[in-house]
Amino acid sequence: MATPKHKSVSPFENGLIIGGNLVVLLGVMLWDWSLFDIFYIYWLENVLIGLVTAMRMLMVSAAWGIGMVIGTLFSVAFFTVHYGMFCFGHGMILFDLFYKGTIDFNSEPILMFNYALNDTSQGMFYAIVGMVIVEIIRFIQQRAEDKRDAAIPQAIMFSPYGRIVILHVTIIMGGLGAQALGDPIWALLLLVILKTTYDLGAHNYTFGPKLSDEQKAAALKERKLLQGLFSGKRSNDNE
Repeated sequence: MATPKHKSVSPFENGLIIGGNLVVLLGVMLWDWSLFDIFYIYWLENVLIGLVTAMRMLMVSAAWGIGMVIGTLFSVAFFTVHYGMFCFGHGMILFDLFYKGTIDFNSEPILMFNYALNDTSQGMFYAIVGMVIVEIIRFIQQRAEDKRDAAIPQAIMFSPYGRIVILHVTIIMGGLGAQALGDPIWALLLLVILKTTYDLGAHNYTFGPKLSDEQKAAALKERKLLQGLFSGKRSNDNE
């Protein structure tokens, strides 16, 4: 089991992540959010993460040359369909378990997104803004890591799935427990704190295997070679 590695993160970044998640706390305390409202904003965050992942894949592929870009276009198309179906299924589970109204996904699947504009979802706009801020911070950090580690698009493509499985299965199980207790405010706040703690941990620590300096140098050398091949130039190993 890999030992978590601490990242170099500024207190300002951590403060913004906490602030973005605090909006959900305010939703519970000031706007009388339900358990479903909490899960819904986290589901929207998954959708946003998918969009960011596709952007990272395309941006990383550009550093490897035109051949990688062409191949990545097919990978992005596959990811969009597969991850989109994954999120749609996840959304259906949330609506089925926690939504108090009725919704027909067969006739109006877009209603999943329309809920964010519903008048009964007070404060949803502010929560979305906070979520976007958190994702921008995460994206900046991930882009720096992608460049440092000479990341490849195929590795990035699978990165969001672990988050959904680990975080949201845990939260949904906790949500079912909170629902059984009658949705007490302390249980809702506990779920939000759990999510905030996860975000801070993911932003401050690397839990996977870390590349050595030699592995990074080899990956960067391979990328430079591919760039030279596709540009019609020979790679200079002494650069």
